[in-house]
Amino acid sequence: MIDVEFYSKQTILGETIDDAVGEAYDKVARLIGLPYPGGPRLDKLAQLGNPKAYELPQAKVDGYNFSFSGLKTAVLRLVKNLKKEYCTEENQELPENVINDICASFQECVSRTLVKKLKKTVEERGYNQVVIAGGVAANSEIRKKVFDLEKEGYHVHAPAMKYCTDNASMVAVF
Repeated sequence: MIDVEFYSKQTILGETIDDAVGEAYDKVARLIGLPYPGGPRLDKLAQLGNPKAYELPQAKVDGYNFSFSGLKTAVLRLVKNLKKEYCTEENQELPENVINDICASFQECVSRTLVKKLKKTVEERGYNQVVIAGGVAANSEIRKKVFDLEKEGYHVHAPAMKYCTDNASMVAVF
C-alpha cells in the first residue's frame, strides 16, 4: 500500500514480507494443476466454488504489511490431504468441484486479508479515497470487496478491466 500525496511524493505504508499476491496466486494455481499465469484461471474457478468450503489461515502481521507464505503452505497441505482422500492413482487430479472450492476458499482468504489491511489503513490514517491498481485490480473478488468500501463512504477508483492486465496502461490511465 502506498500513500500518494503528489505524483512525486509517495510513501510505502505496507507491503508483502514474503510472497506477493500474484505470486501466491500463481503458486497455488500450480499446486492444483493450473497453467501459468494461474491467477486469472484461479479467479474464474473460484467463482464456481464455495468460499467457505475450507478454513484457511490469515497471517497476523503487524502494521500494514502482508504475508501470504503461510497461506500458500496451508493450501499445499490441504491439497495433499485432499489427494489422499479423493485420488486413488498417482497422477490423478482432484475432482473439479473440489478444485473450485479450493480456489474459492483461497481467494476469499486473500481478499479478506487485503481488504482488512486496507480498511485498517484508511481508518487509521483518515483517508477517504482508495485507488486499486496492479494485478489485484483485475481480480473479481478483491475488486468487489474493495468497491464494497464505497458503502462505508470511501471513494474507490480503479482502472477499467481492459487496462488491468497491462501495468503500463494502468499507470497511463491514472
